[in-house]
Order: sequence, then structure tokens, then C-alpha cells
Amino acid sequence: MNIRIATYKDNGVIASIHAESWKIGYENVLSEDYLNNIVPEERKIIWDSTLKFPKTNQKTFVAEVDDHIVGFVCVLLDEDPTHGSYIDNLHIETTHQSKGIGKLLLLTAAQLCDDYSSSSKLFLLVTQHNIRAQEFYKRLGGVNKDITKWVAPNGTVVPTYKFVWDNVKCLLKYN
Repeated sequence: MNIRIATYKDNGVIASIHAESWKIGYENVLSEDYLNNIVPEERKIIWDSTLKFPKTNQKTFVAEVDDHIVGFVCVLLDEDPTHGSYIDNLHIETTHQSKGIGKLLLLTAAQLCDDYSSSSKLFLLVTQHNIRAQEFYKRLGGVNKDITKWVAPNGTVVPTYKFVWDNVKCLLKYN
């Protein structure tokens, strides 16, 4: 497996992984019509823009297996004055889940934060119904610090939790 910085040419694969992850992860949260008919093109447009014109604090990494992208993580350094850097996205192809790829991508983001962030904190949002992801983050030392809401692009209000690592060095010990 190889982890590398994403480039603009990766946008289509990243968008595809992202859309497929949403179809599975938000199956009972967002409408079937939205997930099947709008999300694929919407993710393509978003990743085209995100990788063509990245924010100054943004880094996106991809995980490759046999030269095939199987997952990605996007982190925004020092995004929040209270909770530090933000994992904006972390998605793995379903066929490659539970193989340590998500952990490696999260650790890559944590190392980036440790090296370049002014804060030692890291956080992400996870939907309240996504028990599998919550357990994954808990196993890696993430703490559910807040109940919040995410407004999906189609306007659906989705209950979420804010998982926080108060010090990325604690996360890096899982390496």
C-alpha cells in the first residue's frame, strides 16, 4: 500500500469513492433519489474544485493498492480555534474496509497536524447513526465531545457527533 498527496488527476476516483460511501453510509438518512441521481455528479463537481483550487490549509491524501486508489482523507489544518485541525473527509472503498487503510490515512492526517499545525488538536464529524465509524474512532482514542448537526447539500439536517483528539500525539501512538 502507498499513501501519497492527491493531485488534480485523482478527482474522478476520489469523487467516485466519496459518492459510493455516501450511498452506503447515508442510505437511511438522505433520500434514495438524491443519493443515486445527484450525489455522483455533485461529488465530481466538488472534488474537481477542491483539488483544482485547494484551500491554503487543505491537504488531501490517497491510499493506493496495486496503483489503484482505494481511499482518501482530506484535512484542513487549524480549521477551528477550539478543536484544531479538521478531518473533512475520510472514505475507503467498501471492498478495502477493515484492512487498516482508514487507520493509516487518519494517522497520516495526524502526522501532518503534528508537523504543521499550530494546535495539537484534531476533530471530525460523524453521523449519529454510523455506529461502525464511531467505534473505529473510539478504538483510535477519539472522544465524542459534542452533539451537533450537519446540513447536507440537499438541505437535510443530519444529527452528528464531534469526535476530538485533544493531542494528535495520542493518536500517533496507534502507529
